[in-house]
Amino acid sequence: AAIDGDPNTFWSTTDPIPELTVSFPQPVAMSGLVLMNRQNDRNHAGDIRAYKLEFSDDGQHWRELAHGEIASTWNPQTVKFPQTVTARHLKLTRLAGFGADKSTALAELAVIYAGPKLTDTSGDKLEYRRVRSSTPDIDEANPPAPSGN
Repeated sequence: AAIDGDPNTFWSTTDPIPELTVSFPQPVAMSGLVLMNRQNDRNHAGDIRAYKLEFSDDGQHWRELAHGEIASTWNPQTVKFPQTVTARHLKLTRLAGFGADKSTALAELAVIYAGPKLTDTSGDKLEYRRVRSSTPDIDEANPPAPSGN
């Protein structure tokens, strides 16, 4: 759910050492990540404060790429890597959260691609559709009026 492109879904865990590993079919060149915290909890349950990022070519031997802190916010946050890396596996580890909450949640994780230009051979257009959250106070102020028959 963290890599599905839908901020209304989320990945979560209560593991003592929470890790999210993304494996790619082929090595991917990347210069950073965009992270988006869980969007449907007004108390920001599971928000990551401190993190560590690692990369690997084989999924067994990991090298630290970056570490730092992000804010507890609804907004997407960009994490720039110190250098561009090419790898088949990327691991995000939560080192600390906010407050006493021991869960970890993430709505979206997107790679900032740094490889050669990709060509789209699918012919499909990407279409963004707004979906209302389960919490009305975080939806947009002027939602569209419902259509009637």
